[in-house]
Amino acid sequence: TGLRTFNLSFTFTPKSKDEAQDVNRIINQFRFFASPSLGQKIGNQTAATTNSMFLVPPSLFEIEFYVNGLKSVNLPRYGRCVMTGLDVNHAPNGFAAYDDSSMVQTTLQMSFKEMDILTRDNFNDKSNPRR
Repeated sequence: TGLRTFNLSFTFTPKSKDEAQDVNRIINQFRFFASPSLGQKIGNQTAATTNSMFLVPPSLFEIEFYVNGLKSVNLPRYGRCVMTGLDVNHAPNGFAAYDDSSMVQTTLQMSFKEMDILTRDNFNDKSNPRR
């Protein structure tokens, strides 16, 4: 049994330039946390630096789905995972932009791989069931 992989896809259709800028901030946050950084080991600490060849791995993601402010019991649940792919399409239905060049529709597709192998015990755990 290997590590599970899965994809998530979102379509953003902002109603204003301000919402379009929010979409860009969301996408940039995913890009930031999915990327490694350069670091230098100093004792037990890792400090960010630009003159190092030591790569600090990208962030781990813990994905949870909420409906009306509550954790969903029907949508899938995942273990800790890493993002393995990020694809942004700023013109899924042809080019259209607001006058500040913010796009009127954007699709975001992300691929993930779980870091833990799930066993039968994970699925039978009443306090934290996995689907």
